[in-house]
Amino acid sequence: MAYKASKHNKPSIYNDGIVYGWVGVIPRPKAPLLDQVAEIEKTTGAAWTGSFVDFSVLQVTNNGMVWSYVLRSMLVLGGREYEVKYPASYVSRDAQNHYRAPAMSKLEARFRGPLEWAKRDMAKRAKIPAGSPGALVYGCAYDIEAPKDLGNKLSGPCGPITYTGIANKVGAYTLEQLHEITAKAVTDCIAVWKWRSAEFPVWKPSNLEVMLHDGARALGLAFAPGTGAKLNKRTISLNKKLLTQYDAHSIWRVIVHELCHHYRDEVFAGHEVEPAEREVLLQSVKAYLTGKSASAAVHMQNVLGTHDATFVRELGKVDPKIKENMVSGLIFTEYADQSLVAEMVAKRVARKAKLQSKVSWDPTAGRLYFDRLKDGTFNVWWMPLAEGQWKPVREKLNNPQMRVLMARLGPDGGKTKVTYSKSWPSFWSTPDTLEKAVPLLEHNLGMFLGEIKK
Repeated sequence: MAYKASKHNKPSIYNDGIVYGWVGVIPRPKAPLLDQVAEIEKTTGAAWTGSFVDFSVLQVTNNGMVWSYVLRSMLVLGGREYEVKYPASYVSRDAQNHYRAPAMSKLEARFRGPLEWAKRDMAKRAKIPAGSPGALVYGCAYDIEAPKDLGNKLSGPCGPITYTGIANKVGAYTLEQLHEITAKAVTDCIAVWKWRSAEFPVWKPSNLEVMLHDGARALGLAFAPGTGAKLNKRTISLNKKLLTQYDAHSIWRVIVHELCHHYRDEVFAGHEVEPAEREVLLQSVKAYLTGKSASAAVHMQNVLGTHDATFVRELGKVDPKIKENMVSGLIFTEYADQSLVAEMVAKRVARKAKLQSKVSWDPTAGRLYFDRLKDGTFNVWWMPLAEGQWKPVREKLNNPQMRVLMARLGPDGGKTKVTYSKSWPSFWSTPDTLEKAVPLLEHNLGMFLGEIKK
């Protein structure tokens, strides 16, 4: 029976008012002492326990003074038999908030920093021999003093703005330039979103934290909107792509959008939507979806779950483009700054050329590695036989790139060793030299590579 993910072992985040924690199941680190425990569990456990042996429970905590983590086996000996303990078993009963953890890129700094440190520390300890001090073991708490300041704090319109994980320059923007854009967005928002001062306190995004994330989809994220008034903290995250491909106004629009999530959920009740405004929004969405695919309709349905008519109305008070097209309040439609894109591409090409200038193309010094990706496309890697000689070179596995690689490998290129990924189609043969692999590539991938010398 193979071990499968379930709601019981999904990673969680929690806090009890003092300690912030992350707990989840991870693959068991390949460490000497953990391997010994796994062998004992395999030989003494029942058949069903084998599916849990290769996984561990990692718990990481942060109390503001100390970062700590402890690693545990999923199997606990109860009497004569093993029992399984999932992450929820280690969450404090006093936890005030207990949520399913988002992906690493969406974790707040108070969770992400300690978790990243724990993974680095485990990797170092896993290399320590079993009899040496500091070796990675189960049930031992490892800790370090928490960094005094996780980010840069700069004065803002509503108090300090913290920039976490943002260096002096990211992409085309310095920290000072990003702060100028952020401060303007905050100023523009609070100048408009203050009309409820009679019954409610005037809304201000005090203790604002700005983070960065990767990924191809969300250009901006708002963390836990609606909790800001209670916690006196608001966190947003910007996609790094914004700082490498978009102009300052686009960044401003994303920041305003994410601040609006906090504003809408703090100031308005969840059900507070004007029926007439809802109807106008729905008609705009229907017009937008005309002629589009079913997947677009599903996507819009998901978007409407977090962007209602009240959100769009309030966002339109700050961002005039929303009034031009209500759907643009739900889907960001700015275009990348082509001068920044060109600059980024030029830098990438220069880095690649510099990297390849150090590569040895001697057929006896490396090997080709053919890999099939999840989307069905193929890559080819030129990899050193001896670790550390150079960084592997990756190209698309197509006719032009293979011809270039064959030319680089020279007259003896046919002798080049070839290996294959586990995702390589199982019904295809796996010849061990390039000379033998060429006919396979031509037949299965429709290439025309010509003769290659032995």
